[in-house]
Amino acid sequence: MTQASKPSALPIIDQYLKDGLLGDLGADEQRYEHLRETVTSLSTRIEEDPHSLIDFSLVAFQPKPSANEAGILSVYDTLKESWRLIDNVYPQDRPLALLKAIMLETVNRLCDSDGRLASIVYHANASAVPHYRYDRKESGLIKKVLTTAAIKAEEFAGTYYIPSIGIGEKLDFDVEIAAPENIEVNRAALQDGLFAAVGPHDEQGTAPKRKPTNQYQATNAPHWNKPFSNIASESIAQSIEETLAEFATESSSVISEKLQEIVTYVNRSKKFDLASAIETKVLWWMQSLYSPTLRSSYRDLPLPATVIAMALDLFDIVDVPCLESVVFILGEAILNATSDGSAKSRKAVKLHEWLSNFKQTEVLNEIKLFKIHHSNLENCTQPLIAAVRAALGGQAVSQEMLGDLFDVAVTPRQLGMWLFRDLLAEKLVKEHAHE
Repeated sequence: MTQASKPSALPIIDQYLKDGLLGDLGADEQRYEHLRETVTSLSTRIEEDPHSLIDFSLVAFQPKPSANEAGILSVYDTLKESWRLIDNVYPQDRPLALLKAIMLETVNRLCDSDGRLASIVYHANASAVPHYRYDRKESGLIKKVLTTAAIKAEEFAGTYYIPSIGIGEKLDFDVEIAAPENIEVNRAALQDGLFAAVGPHDEQGTAPKRKPTNQYQATNAPHWNKPFSNIASESIAQSIEETLAEFATESSSVISEKLQEIVTYVNRSKKFDLASAIETKVLWWMQSLYSPTLRSSYRDLPLPATVIAMALDLFDIVDVPCLESVVFILGEAILNATSDGSAKSRKAVKLHEWLSNFKQTEVLNEIKLFKIHHSNLENCTQPLIAAVRAALGGQAVSQEMLGDLFDVAVTPRQLGMWLFRDLLAEKLVKEHAHE
């Protein structure tokens, strides 16, 4: 069980209760436990199937999702598994406020537990949330959840682009220098050397083998010589053996630390090189305003093609996780690329009008949008990129796909950033599923 699926506090639901947004729930502690079990169950399910996180979070952030949304129905069924008598408390309509609170709690828990999941949630919703109109109290909760996701996402991206392995961190290996087996000092040679040092011969008149010998006798020689050499040699031998063993241990530690420093330096260098290479490509792209996909200056393309091509071309340059500043680089590049046009061409246009314009732009037929698994159900909320794919494929985009966002007006800059974030969220899901 991961951190996200472990039983824990419910800060979002607690705030909903404090603000009086879940008035029908009452003060029954068991009901609160049902909510906790539901959040835990949903968190576990989404972790096992990260493809569902985008659609789930899109519904969670809506001010008033439809009672027939697939996400709402799924959450209600999950809640009923724990709270079997819920229909007695809400006999007529599904408790949308309660179900949405559960969804936001689940999203918040997932974001708090995993940087990649937080990145998926943030990129999938960062462009849409500012266009929603929330109740004043709920607005603060929404901002809190999205801010948590943003912070975690940026930290997660930072671990990819910014060298972060510290000198003292444990790496995947340890160097161990083993002392030679059966370390043993040649005691006979040591004894003979000591014997030669204390006198010319022992009590039996035997001379030491080592030369030269000490020609001077001690006070009790020769009976003193041999016992001295025996005792002294054993003590010295033990000291040498212990010192060798300690040397091997200490050398292992020192060499391991130095190798860790070397590996850390190499890792940092690789990360700096990678980040530098990406930054160079992004800056070159931003300055040239040239589309390698369409082999044309963005300034010479129809506006809808410019927006989509710029989002896709930058997406091909960078990788995930992606720093939020890259999203704004795209925004500035779109402003620059459209500066030759009239002010009218840069004004905000409703999303459904943008989608209609996409269908009318033949040059977009050359663009292959990055595709992954998604539900592709028209009666369910979909990310904007799914609606764009549908439009480019000649499919009529229903209002159910975008909900309240269908009539939202966005500028070319906002649209490009929105599509780029959707692409990032999709790729994060794909990579998360393969980990």
